[in-house]
Amino acid sequence: MKKIIFSLLLLSVVNVFGQSNDLALTVIVPESSTYLSNSQLQKLQTKMTQLVNANGMSAVDYSSNFVIYPIVNIEDESVVEGGMQNIYVTTLSIVFNIKQLDNNLIFGSWSKSLKGSGKNKDLALSNAISQLQTNDDAFKTFISSGKKKLIDYYVNNCSKILEKADFAAQNSRYDEAIALLYAVPQEATSCYTSAQGKALTYYKKYQAKICGQKIQDAKLQMAANNYIGVLNILRFIDIESPCGKEVESLIAQAAAKVDAE
Repeated sequence: MKKIIFSLLLLSVVNVFGQSNDLALTVIVPESSTYLSNSQLQKLQTKMTQLVNANGMSAVDYSSNFVIYPIVNIEDESVVEGGMQNIYVTTLSIVFNIKQLDNNLIFGSWSKSLKGSGKNKDLALSNAISQLQTNDDAFKTFISSGKKKLIDYYVNNCSKILEKADFAAQNSRYDEAIALLYAVPQEATSCYTSAQGKALTYYKKYQAKICGQKIQDAKLQMAANNYIGVLNILRFIDIESPCGKEVESLIAQAAAKVDAE
Protein backbone atom coordinates (compact mmCIF):
# COMPACT_ATOMS: atom_id res chain seq x y z
CA MET A 1 0.00 0.00 0.00
CA LYS A 2 2.75 2.45 0.97
CA LYS A 3 4.67 1.82 -2.27
CA ILE A 4 1.56 2.61 -4.29
CA ILE A 5 0.97 5.85 -2.38
CA PHE A 6 4.53 7.06 -2.82
CA SER A 7 4.45 6.19 -6.54
CA LEU A 8 1.33 8.34 -6.96
CA LEU A 9 3.04 11.10 -5.02
CA LEU A 10 6.06 11.07 -7.31
CA LEU A 11 3.89 11.12 -10.42
CA SER A 12 2.04 14.19 -9.18
CA VAL A 13 5.16 16.35 -8.79
CA VAL A 14 5.24 19.22 -11.30
CA ASN A 15 8.85 19.73 -12.36
CA VAL A 16 8.55 23.30 -13.63
CA PHE A 17 12.26 23.77 -14.24
CA GLY A 18 12.70 20.67 -16.32
CA GLN A 19 10.53 21.96 -19.13
CA SER A 20 11.58 23.82 -22.27
CA ASN A 21 11.67 27.59 -22.40
CA ASP A 22 10.72 27.91 -26.06
CA LEU A 23 9.13 31.24 -26.87
CA ALA A 24 5.42 30.49 -26.73
CA LEU A 25 2.31 31.86 -28.40
CA THR A 26 -1.21 31.05 -27.28
CA VAL A 27 -3.28 30.19 -30.36
CA ILE A 28 -6.77 31.66 -30.07
CA VAL A 29 -9.74 31.87 -32.42
CA PRO A 30 -13.10 33.61 -31.87
CA GLU A 31 -15.78 31.69 -29.98
CA SER A 32 -18.07 32.42 -32.92
CA SER A 33 -17.71 33.88 -36.40
CA THR A 34 -19.92 35.52 -39.00
CA TYR A 35 -18.37 33.36 -41.69
CA LEU A 36 -17.10 30.14 -40.07
CA SER A 37 -18.87 27.36 -38.17
CA ASN A 38 -17.54 26.02 -34.86
CA SER A 39 -15.98 23.01 -36.57
CA GLN A 40 -14.28 25.30 -39.11
CA LEU A 41 -12.95 27.50 -36.31
CA GLN A 42 -11.53 24.40 -34.63
CA LYS A 43 -9.95 23.37 -37.91
CA LEU A 44 -8.43 26.84 -38.28
CA GLN A 45 -7.05 26.67 -34.73
CA THR A 46 -5.48 23.27 -35.45
CA LYS A 47 -3.92 24.62 -38.64
CA MET A 48 -2.54 27.66 -36.81
CA THR A 49 -1.05 25.44 -34.10
CA GLN A 50 0.70 23.35 -36.75
CA LEU A 51 1.99 26.47 -38.50
CA VAL A 52 3.44 28.01 -35.33
CA ASN A 53 5.06 24.76 -34.15
CA ALA A 54 6.60 24.15 -37.56
CA ASN A 55 8.13 27.61 -37.85
CA GLY A 56 10.31 28.25 -34.82
CA MET A 57 7.93 28.87 -31.90
CA SER A 58 5.79 26.85 -29.50
CA ALA A 59 2.01 26.93 -29.84
CA VAL A 60 0.38 26.41 -26.45
CA ASP A 61 -3.18 26.05 -25.23
CA TYR A 62 -2.62 27.73 -21.87
CA SER A 63 -2.91 31.47 -21.47
CA SER A 64 0.39 33.28 -22.08
CA ASN A 65 1.04 36.99 -22.41
CA PHE A 66 1.53 36.65 -26.17
CA VAL A 67 -1.15 35.36 -28.52
CA ILE A 68 -1.65 34.75 -32.20
CA TYR A 69 -5.17 35.21 -33.51
CA PRO A 70 -6.91 35.46 -36.91
CA ILE A 71 -9.29 37.99 -38.43
CA VAL A 72 -11.38 36.25 -41.10
CA ASN A 73 -13.29 37.80 -43.99
CA ILE A 74 -14.79 36.50 -47.22
CA GLU A 75 -13.25 38.27 -50.22
CA ASP A 76 -15.32 36.60 -52.90
CA GLU A 77 -17.78 33.78 -53.41
CA SER A 78 -19.37 32.38 -56.55
CA VAL A 79 -21.18 29.36 -57.95
CA VAL A 80 -19.87 27.57 -61.02
CA GLU A 81 -22.74 25.91 -62.84
CA GLY A 82 -22.39 22.89 -65.04
CA GLY A 83 -22.50 19.13 -65.13
CA MET A 84 -24.48 17.18 -62.54
CA GLN A 85 -23.82 19.60 -59.67
CA ASN A 86 -22.91 23.22 -59.04
CA ILE A 87 -19.53 24.00 -57.45
CA TYR A 88 -19.21 26.70 -54.81
CA VAL A 89 -15.97 28.72 -54.86
CA THR A 90 -15.00 30.90 -51.88
CA THR A 91 -11.96 33.11 -51.31
CA LEU A 92 -11.10 33.74 -47.66
CA SER A 93 -8.90 36.54 -46.38
CA ILE A 94 -7.21 35.72 -43.06
CA VAL A 95 -5.09 38.26 -41.22
CA PHE A 96 -2.87 36.68 -38.55
CA ASN A 97 -1.78 38.91 -35.66
CA ILE A 98 0.79 38.44 -32.89
CA LYS A 99 -0.20 40.49 -29.87
CA GLN A 100 0.89 41.13 -26.30
CA LEU A 101 -2.12 41.19 -24.03
CA ASP A 102 -0.77 43.25 -21.12
CA ASN A 103 0.02 46.36 -23.14
CA ASN A 104 -2.23 45.63 -26.14
CA LEU A 105 0.78 45.80 -28.48
CA ILE A 106 0.80 44.23 -31.96
CA PHE A 107 4.12 42.50 -32.73
CA GLY A 108 3.30 41.56 -36.30
CA SER A 109 0.55 40.94 -38.85
CA TRP A 110 0.39 38.79 -41.96
CA SER A 111 -2.47 38.26 -44.40
CA LYS A 112 -3.23 35.29 -46.61
CA SER A 113 -5.89 34.74 -49.29
CA LEU A 114 -7.17 31.18 -49.56
CA LYS A 115 -9.44 29.84 -52.29
CA GLY A 116 -11.55 26.76 -51.67
CA SER A 117 -14.24 24.87 -53.54
CA GLY A 118 -16.88 22.28 -52.72
CA LYS A 119 -20.40 21.02 -53.27
CA ASN A 120 -21.74 23.67 -50.90
CA LYS A 121 -20.54 26.82 -49.14
CA ASP A 122 -19.45 25.03 -45.93
CA LEU A 123 -17.34 22.54 -47.86
CA ALA A 124 -15.79 25.38 -49.86
CA LEU A 125 -14.84 27.22 -46.65
CA SER A 126 -13.36 24.08 -45.09
CA ASN A 127 -11.40 23.43 -48.27
CA ALA A 128 -10.04 26.98 -48.20
CA ILE A 129 -8.79 26.56 -44.61
CA SER A 130 -7.07 23.30 -45.58
CA GLN A 131 -4.94 25.29 -48.06
CA LEU A 132 -2.85 26.66 -45.18
CA GLN A 133 0.53 24.93 -45.45
CA THR A 134 3.17 24.59 -42.73
CA ASN A 135 5.95 25.17 -45.27
CA ASP A 136 4.62 28.58 -46.35
CA ASP A 137 7.75 30.76 -46.62
CA ALA A 138 5.79 33.97 -46.04
CA PHE A 139 4.34 32.64 -42.77
CA LYS A 140 7.81 31.49 -41.69
CA THR A 141 9.13 35.02 -42.27
CA PHE A 142 6.18 36.46 -40.32
CA ILE A 143 6.86 34.18 -37.33
CA SER A 144 10.61 34.82 -37.48
CA SER A 145 10.05 38.59 -37.44
CA GLY A 146 7.54 38.30 -34.59
CA LYS A 147 9.90 36.10 -32.59
CA LYS A 148 12.72 38.64 -32.90
CA LYS A 149 10.42 41.43 -31.70
CA LEU A 150 9.30 39.33 -28.73
CA ILE A 151 12.89 38.57 -27.73
CA ASP A 152 13.75 42.28 -28.02
CA TYR A 153 10.75 43.02 -25.80
CA TYR A 154 12.06 40.74 -23.04
CA VAL A 155 15.58 42.15 -23.33
CA ASN A 156 14.42 45.79 -23.23
CA ASN A 157 11.82 45.29 -20.51
CA CYS A 158 13.64 42.79 -18.32
CA SER A 159 13.75 45.00 -15.21
CA LYS A 160 10.01 45.69 -15.44
CA ILE A 161 9.21 41.98 -15.79
CA LEU A 162 11.38 41.09 -12.78
CA GLU A 163 9.81 43.89 -10.72
CA LYS A 164 6.31 42.70 -11.62
CA ALA A 165 7.23 39.15 -10.56
CA ASP A 166 8.72 40.46 -7.31
CA PHE A 167 5.53 42.39 -6.56
CA ALA A 168 3.39 39.31 -7.17
CA ALA A 169 5.62 37.22 -4.90
CA GLN A 170 5.54 39.85 -2.15
CA ASN A 171 1.76 39.43 -2.16
CA SER A 172 2.10 35.61 -1.97
CA ARG A 173 1.01 35.18 -5.60
CA TYR A 174 3.91 32.84 -6.25
CA ASP A 175 2.25 31.02 -9.13
CA GLU A 176 1.81 34.33 -10.97
CA ALA A 177 5.42 35.32 -10.28
CA ILE A 178 6.74 31.98 -11.52
CA ALA A 179 4.64 32.19 -14.69
CA LEU A 180 6.03 35.66 -15.47
CA LEU A 181 9.61 34.58 -14.90
CA TYR A 182 9.33 31.26 -16.67
CA ALA A 183 7.98 32.95 -19.80
CA VAL A 184 11.35 34.67 -20.36
CA PRO A 185 12.94 32.79 -23.30
CA GLN A 186 16.48 31.46 -23.33
CA GLU A 187 17.29 33.74 -26.26
CA ALA A 188 17.03 36.75 -23.90
CA THR A 189 20.19 35.44 -22.27
CA SER A 190 20.95 37.84 -19.39
CA CYS A 191 17.30 38.29 -18.49
CA TYR A 192 16.71 34.54 -18.70
CA THR A 193 19.50 33.84 -16.19
CA SER A 194 18.11 36.37 -13.70
CA ALA A 195 14.55 35.12 -14.20
CA GLN A 196 15.46 31.47 -13.63
CA GLY A 197 17.22 32.32 -10.36
CA LYS A 198 14.22 34.22 -9.05
CA ALA A 199 11.79 31.57 -10.30
CA LEU A 200 13.59 28.85 -8.33
CA THR A 201 13.44 30.97 -5.17
CA TYR A 202 9.73 31.66 -5.58
CA TYR A 203 9.02 28.04 -6.46
CA LYS A 204 10.44 26.96 -3.10
CA LYS A 205 8.28 29.56 -1.35
CA TYR A 206 5.28 28.36 -3.35
CA GLN A 207 6.01 24.79 -2.21
CA ALA A 208 6.12 25.92 1.41
CA LYS A 209 2.83 27.79 1.06
CA ILE A 210 1.05 24.81 -0.51
CA CYS A 211 2.62 22.52 2.09
CA GLY A 212 1.13 24.39 5.02
CA GLN A 213 -2.33 24.49 3.48
CA LYS A 214 -2.39 20.82 2.46
CA ILE A 215 -1.02 19.51 5.75
CA GLN A 216 -3.66 21.45 7.68
CA ASP A 217 -6.38 19.97 5.43
CA ALA A 218 -4.90 16.48 5.83
CA LYS A 219 -4.84 16.73 9.62
CA LEU A 220 -8.50 17.71 9.63
CA GLN A 221 -9.28 14.62 7.57
CA MET A 222 -7.13 12.48 9.88
CA ALA A 223 -9.07 13.74 12.90
CA ALA A 224 -12.29 12.74 11.13
CA ASN A 225 -10.82 9.24 10.46
CA ASN A 226 -11.02 9.88 6.70
CA TYR A 227 -7.69 8.24 5.87
CA ILE A 228 -8.34 7.94 2.14
CA GLY A 229 -9.04 11.69 2.17
CA VAL A 230 -5.66 12.25 3.83
CA LEU A 231 -3.88 10.28 1.11
CA ASN A 232 -5.75 12.06 -1.68
CA ILE A 233 -4.70 15.45 -0.29
CA LEU A 234 -1.06 14.62 0.37
CA ARG A 235 -0.35 12.89 -2.93
CA PHE A 236 -0.26 16.30 -4.63
CA ILE A 237 2.59 17.60 -2.46
CA ASP A 238 6.14 17.50 -3.79
CA ILE A 239 8.17 15.28 -1.44
CA GLU A 240 11.16 17.58 -2.08
CA SER A 241 9.24 20.49 -0.54
CA PRO A 242 10.13 21.88 2.92
CA CYS A 243 7.43 19.78 4.61
CA GLY A 244 8.42 16.56 2.85
CA LYS A 245 9.25 14.64 6.03
CA GLU A 246 5.98 15.60 7.70
CA VAL A 247 4.12 14.56 4.56
CA GLU A 248 5.85 11.16 4.59
CA SER A 249 4.95 10.69 8.25
CA LEU A 250 1.27 11.55 7.71
CA ILE A 251 1.08 9.32 4.63
CA ALA A 252 2.59 6.43 6.59
CA GLN A 253 0.03 6.90 9.39
CA ALA A 254 -2.89 7.09 6.99
CA ALA A 255 -1.66 4.15 4.89
CA ALA A 256 -1.31 2.02 8.04
CA LYS A 257 -4.91 2.82 9.01
CA VAL A 258 -6.12 1.92 5.51
CA ASP A 259 -4.14 -1.34 5.60
CA ALA A 260 -5.63 -2.17 9.01
CA GLU A 261 -9.15 -1.58 7.74
